[in-house]
Amino acid sequence: MSEIPDFPKGGNMAYLAHHYGLAHTDCWCMKCEQDAKNELHEKGELDLMGMISNFMHLCPDCGNKRCPRATFHEHACTGSNKPGQTGSAYA
Repeated sequence: MSEIPDFPKGGNMAYLAHHYGLAHTDCWCMKCEQDAKNELHEKGELDLMGMISNFMHLCPDCGNKRCPRATFHEHACTGSNKPGQTGSAYA
């Protein structure tokens, strides 16, 4: 039976990125997850079903899914879950 490795900081996508040697190992944002999945898909390591996100992205500062920082780590945290925020995937 094989050992189950420790997950690096950043959740399950960070584990996949770490496991496959990708550049996006420590990020939690939606954009970096998609970049890592695109890279895996291009290498033939991930099929189209694997491209679907399997967890909700939340801003690490405020915990809101609609905060622009949940979408991309370089965006500022607004502290808001209000729909339509510029830079949010939920705009």
